[in-house]
Amino acid sequence: MGSTLIEARNVIKKYGVVTALDDFTVDIPRGKIGILGPNGAGKSTFVKIALGLIRTTSGSITVLGEDLDRNTVDIRRKIGYMPEHDCIPNSMTGVEFLIEMGLVTGMSLQSATQRTHEILGHLMMGEEKYRKIEEYSGGMRQKIKLAQGLIHGPEVIFLDEPTSGLSSRDSENIMDLLKELALKGKLIFVVIHQPSSDIYKMFDNLLILDTGGYPIYNGNPVDAVVYFKKLANHVNSDESECITCGNVNSEQIFDIIEGRVVDEYGVATKNRKVTPTEWYDVYKEKVAQNLADFDKTNEALKIISNIPNKWIQFKVFITRDVLSKIGEPYLRSSNPQEKSKTGLGLGMFIGKTLLEKNHASILCKNSETRTGAEVNIKWKNQDLLKL
Repeated sequence: MGSTLIEARNVIKKYGVVTALDDFTVDIPRGKIGILGPNGAGKSTFVKIALGLIRTTSGSITVLGEDLDRNTVDIRRKIGYMPEHDCIPNSMTGVEFLIEMGLVTGMSLQSATQRTHEILGHLMMGEEKYRKIEEYSGGMRQKIKLAQGLIHGPEVIFLDEPTSGLSSRDSENIMDLLKELALKGKLIFVVIHQPSSDIYKMFDNLLILDTGGYPIYNGNPVDAVVYFKKLANHVNSDESECITCGNVNSEQIFDIIEGRVVDEYGVATKNRKVTPTEWYDVYKEKVAQNLADFDKTNEALKIISNIPNKWIQFKVFITRDVLSKIGEPYLRSSNPQEKSKTGLGLGMFIGKTLLEKNHASILCKNSETRTGAEVNIKWKNQDLLKL
């Protein structure tokens, strides 16, 4: 399986005469993966197939190296899901609901309770977690939906619009939590429609679908802007971000993808400049072929290390220390008298500094009453400095 956690091969899904996914082939690695596309592009359909909720018309898909048609129940234990529309029981408190979801996944009561408070702590939920869910605001319900998808520590997490209805601060907290999970080797698969610049640049990989379920891009999110601008022959095609503020406008990608033909009166028609199948053909030629050129391997990386023994390390340390001392200017001189003068000067400077410091400390301690001992010490110090 390697680093690829989800593999889809020639997946086709039809609802009657309507095609939701058409010849969908993609490899999804670990990390933070974003999926974008207009309405009807098949984003939710793909997620439902990966969750094992619906079956494909043809083609195959594996999650964590397992076939969904054979081991659906086992795979679901390793998957978390945050739906766009919630069906949370309003009569329960947030804590009660999450503990119940943990028990359903096979966790013990103690583990489910501990995990519940850990997740809600990350989501910055305080005393409100003990209130009934019917009293929650839209943002609180969004946090509970996310928490129930993470309660059992899944390997693959599907999130549908996780930041919808949240404040900017809450959105940042959720994004930080997702980054932490991705660093632990989880797959964070986010379906999002209008991401902000910060969220857009957070993704490690971006998958874009066009109407009819055609994949038209799979790669670095920021590079996607340049990719489509070059295909559309834009003047500033090499600019992926705003040169002033550094923000990425993801909407310009869809402006290019769904660009309309203009009639002789300058009015946009219903006809697209580039059809979904044409975008898909370019994708197969430019993107998919580049991905296929890389040889895949499941072999672990071989780390060859030759750590020297303690005696060799000691010799290296002594040699480096001696060479550094030889490189000092006052030791590099070949004249013995010059060396002695340099050493004497340094000694007098250090001695003077210490004596002045000692004298000042004595004066501070006996500032109120001057004693004969103080005067004697003062004169002694002055005599020493004259040497």
